[in-house]
Amino acid sequence: MGASPGDGHVGIGIKFTEDNGEHIVTSLLPDGPADATKQVLQGDKMVAVDGVPLYGKSSSEVIDLILGPPGADLILTLQSSEFNGNDVLSP
Repeated sequence: MGASPGDGHVGIGIKFTEDNGEHIVTSLLPDGPADATKQVLQGDKMVAVDGVPLYGKSSSEVIDLILGPPGADLILTLQSSEFNGNDVLSP
């Protein structure tokens, strides 16, 4: 089993849904890490975490990739719902 918030791990402050193998941001938690960057938008498609492709992964597998110790960095590759191309979040 992977990391969980109960063992001191934290996420990036987003909620997402899985649809046909793709993972779409549905909301950002106010003042969470993703919200603070102003680079993640509702409707963005999450493409990869630290270079690991997300397509076809279960929601729990994606959560395991996102959760980490407080202050840990990760690179979230997004296909933006608002802009053409990909945006990269590196907190």
